Amino acid sequence: MSEETSVFNKPTTGPEPAAEEILLGYRRLRLLFHCMAISLILLTGTVFIFLYRQVILVRRQTTQLERRLQYESSGNRQAIVDLRDKLAVFTRQNPDFAPVFNKYFGSNQPPAAVPTQKK
Repeated sequence: MSEETSVFNKPTTGPEPAAEEILLGYRRLRLLFHCMAISLILLTGTVFIFLYRQVILVRRQTTQLERRLQYESSGNRQAIVDLRDKLAVFTRQNPDFAPVFNKYFGSNQPPAAVPTQKK
């Protein structure tokens, strides 16, 4: 681009802009700034609401997961021990089942019942 046709090289010999034009430009710039500020406030509020709803959802899911884990760990532990004991008895009666029992419960025998001491 040559210097004569450039947008940034305005002729300086023309008349100065009128005060009304400067005021009009200032008002438009001020209006644009206010619109941008309001848009930014709305965007920030929208993001805040979205994040707040996500936090509520995560808290609710965490509570449900904790309850589920407590239920699973308390109720099933004894059921698994009972199943292992029953399968150990079944394995003693049917030696063909021993490889399957050893695969899932290991080669260790189930713990013997601990004798209670009488006082």
